Amino acid sequence: MNTLAKILIVDDEPLNVDLLEQELEDLGYQTMSAANGQEALAKATAEAPDLILLDVMMPKMDGFTVCRLLKEKEATQLIPVIFMTALGEKEHRISGIKAGGYDFFTKPPDRQVLHARIQNAIAMKQAVDRKLQEHAAPAQTFHQEGEYWTLTYDGKVVRVKDSAGLHYLAYLLRYPHRRIHVLELIAAMEGPPEDVVGRRHIAAQENLPIRVGLGDAGEFLDPKAKAAYKTRLRELQEALEDAQADNDVGRIAKAQEEMEFLTNELLRSLRLGGKSRRAASSTERARINIQRSIKITVEKVAEYHQTLGAYLANTIHTGTYCSYSPDVRIPSPWGF
Repeated sequence: MNTLAKILIVDDEPLNVDLLEQELEDLGYQTMSAANGQEALAKATAEAPDLILLDVMMPKMDGFTVCRLLKEKEATQLIPVIFMTALGEKEHRISGIKAGGYDFFTKPPDRQVLHARIQNAIAMKQAVDRKLQEHAAPAQTFHQEGEYWTLTYDGKVVRVKDSAGLHYLAYLLRYPHRRIHVLELIAAMEGPPEDVVGRRHIAAQENLPIRVGLGDAGEFLDPKAKAAYKTRLRELQEALEDAQADNDVGRIAKAQEEMEFLTNELLRSLRLGGKSRRAASSTERARINIQRSIKITVEKVAEYHQTLGAYLANTIHTGTYCSYSPDVRIPSPWGF
């Protein structure tokens, strides 16, 4: 039994509808109803039920006609239809099959027979839906095309200029719910394939964290990170000037806040005298650079696509281990 399955009951007799609704809801199904053919066509299109229980004998438009019209429309043609009838003649069954019906039952139905037929019909529908989903183009894309990335989410497509942060995000999106060590991310972006394998093995050992010696592991912010910060500051300065010209208080505050953050981060990476601060370990250096790179990139994405930016901010987690944690109840496949 699938408690999420929706069943549309189409019958012009309210008592029949009430009895079936009670029966099906007791079995854990969601139900909706229509009292005539036109209403049934409208609800089937709008609500996309998993199954339609359709009375044959109805005024104005009989069940066979309704079924034929359902099968002619792309939006409803794959919804299985089980006919309900008080008539048991072979001719009616043949007419139902020709109209595109999946099954028949005679009213009043036997509870066990009804349940078995409904289960079979819904299982068939869900199997078809899964196959179609497997072959359909992904609704969400995170795809690099030269110097730009094409990002698709919630029906909107944007293009964002290439950056290290986009590469980190793409890697995390490929492995939902997996904790990935920052050194694996670095190896995946910069190192040879064998490094990636090694980092994955290490990251998988939850109780055996990567150990690196203390000492000089390079500059606190690497040259790429510094360059990205400076580029972003120039972009923010332009955005700030535009916002000030438009007297947009919200955009002004947002640009100033991010500029202050980036400026402080650059200052933190320097020692007295202007020399670069050195990181204590490779892991710490990687953590800082990746965390900042992803933060800047997510904020950049949000400028082009606010909904996607908010989604990434809520589902991407950074630290020594990074992860992408979408809602397990909502499938979120990405195309790369």
